[in-house]
Amino acid sequence: MSDEAQRQAAILQIRSVADREGAVIPLDAASYLAGLEVDEREREGLLMRLIAYASLRNEDISLSLVKSVVARVLEEAAADDPIVH
Repeated sequence: MSDEAQRQAAILQIRSVADREGAVIPLDAASYLAGLEVDEREREGLLMRLIAYASLRNEDISLSLVKSVVARVLEEAAADDPIVH
């Protein structure tokens, strides 16, 4: 499968999971998540965290919210990394 086909499949999966959870994720936000170099399990975990965060803040999911949540998750992961770069 080509990179573009994999990205499109990831976008469909993201939107399907969001729909199943009762959330709406715009195409640009789903595309951003699909472009992250993480495995499918990590991507779904990010999506679930994003949906929960948006719900708690009573916000719609947007590209800016996705970028903010992803940045926060990556910062937390870096803080937990025992290897100092």
